[in-house]
Order: sequence, then C-alpha cells, then structure tokens
Amino acid sequence: MADDDNDEAHFIAGEVASLLAAGELAQPGQAAVLFRTNAQARAFALALRARGIPVRLRSEADRFACPEVRDLVAYLRLAYSPQDQPALARILNTPPRRLRAVEHAFRKQPVPIGDLGEWAHRRAGSAARAAVERLLALLEDIHAASRSSRPSEALELVLDRTGYATWLASTERGRGHLEHVECLRRLLAASEASDLATWLADLHLDEAEAAAADDRAVPLLTIHASKGREWPVVFIAGCEEGLLPFGRAPSGQEDAANDEERRLVYVALSRSQVQVYLTWCRSRWRGAEGQDGRRELRQPSRYLRGLPADLIVPAASHRPASALAATLRASTS
Repeated sequence: MADDDNDEAHFIAGEVASLLAAGELAQPGQAAVLFRTNAQARAFALALRARGIPVRLRSEADRFACPEVRDLVAYLRLAYSPQDQPALARILNTPPRRLRAVEHAFRKQPVPIGDLGEWAHRRAGSAARAAVERLLALLEDIHAASRSSRPSEALELVLDRTGYATWLASTERGRGHLEHVECLRRLLAASEASDLATWLADLHLDEAEAAAADDRAVPLLTIHASKGREWPVVFIAGCEEGLLPFGRAPSGQEDAANDEERRLVYVALSRSQVQVYLTWCRSRWRGAEGQDGRRELRQPSRYLRGLPADLIVPAASHRPASALAATLRASTS
C-alpha cells in the first residue's frame, strides 16, 4: 500500500534497484511493470530513470503490436512476395471472406500457395475455393502494381484494393483502429526507404534489435499489451477500485464487465514466472496535475481480497530472497 502514485512509483523503482543490486535479477528487463491505463506510465518512468534504470515505454514502433497494423504489414509482405505463407495465414480471412475454417486449417498445416485453392475446396467446398482464388488473384495484382512503388504508395494500394480501411471503419471500435492505420501511414511516409523490399528489410532489423534490447530495460506496459509475454518478476500497479476493476460498468452489464476485469487480472498475474508484486495507493491524481486534475481517495481492489492469504507477503517485510535468484538461474540455464 502506497500513500499516492508517486510513492507507489518510488517503491517499485526501489525494489527493482534492490533486486539488481542483490543479484536477484541479472538485467533490468527481467522485471516488468504492468498497469491498467497508459496514464500511469509516466510516474514509473521518472522514478526508474531517477535511479539510473533504463525503461522501455510504448513508442511509435510499438504500433506494430496492434492487430490491424500487423494485418497491413502482412499485406505489404504479400505485395512484395505473394508466396509468403505466414503473411497469407494472417490475412486469409481479414477482412472476412467466409474462410475462417480454411484460415484455421492453413495456420496448422500450411500448403504451397499454388495448391491452396484445391486444398480449400477439399476442406470447405467450392465457395471456399472460389474465395481463395479471388484473394490470390488480388494479391498477384497488388504485387504487380507495387513493384516500383514507394512503401507509402504500396500501403495506399493495399488499402484501396482490399477494402481494409472500409471494413475497419465498420467495426465496433473502428475509430481507434483507423488511428493506428494513420500512424502506420505516417511511419511509411517518413521512411527513407525507396522501395518496399528495403522497408521490409529495415523493419526486420528493427524488430531484431528490439528483441536483443529486451533485457536491458524495464518494460512499462498496459496489462492488455502484456498478453503472450512473461517475465521473472512482475509489478502490477494500481490494484484499486476504479482501475482494477476499471471504472463503472453500464447498468445491467455489471456481471459481464466484472468477469472481463477478473480475466484481465488473471492475465496480469500469469505474466510472472517467479514473483509478482501487487501495489495500490491510498490516493491518486486523476487528470493533469494542476487546474484540471484532482486527488481522489482510493480503495484496494476487490480482487486482492480473493487471493490466497498464505501466498501473500507484506512488502514492508519483504527482502530479496535467495530462492528467487536460484529459480531465475534455473530458468535461464
């Protein structure tokens, strides 16, 4: 329990520094800080940097984690090479083409692109074969038209011929999805690459460098963005009513919203391989500090009360334990 959000951030920074100094963590990137909203990140970044601990915040490059941006990158890979099986598997039914069953089967058992039409026919009938053949013809057309195009021009070609942007606009959260597409547009427009092949090669190198740098900085990211990843030590910040669970559900939807929030807490807890910290604040700033901001009193999350008491150690009595270092050494050997 922290007095406020700054106190919470300084506690987390101090724990990371202690774990590193004691040799419990070999690199800063073996610990991650997770939170419910992006607005919480700033305090953690300042507190960690004040102790000389590097951090990784979501940046423009992290837009590639968005599903819609990954879809469009897959289309660009296919514009360069229509035989790219992993890229095709990603967009086979995106936008929807009534090929969901074919998509799932193709992900499990890729086949040569030239055999895909007949393969789809055997699994889902003549309509699936026709849809696959239309898609492959479209990709060949995009490939031919984008050979001499700049990356930004290739993206516009993909958006125009696939109807991807129109489909996104029709989805439930279309506005947010389209904002990510606009970010990708700006990235491509600012690229110095003169052709699609160069841009894709540069993207691959950037991803490789980012992966190599993972251990050198503490990642600060939302719980949603943490899905599919794990770290030895995880800090889950803001375990308070109003954050976890988040806000208030619309009338009549409380049970469904609470179930979804509980699943999100489970995602956060299961990101930790060895040890997890749970923090909450007695009070927290909402909005900008100053005229538009206000300090609110907070209550601990209902999910804290549901945790097994025998697994909880109060932070005031916590000290880095040799068992943690032993487990980390075993997990990395």
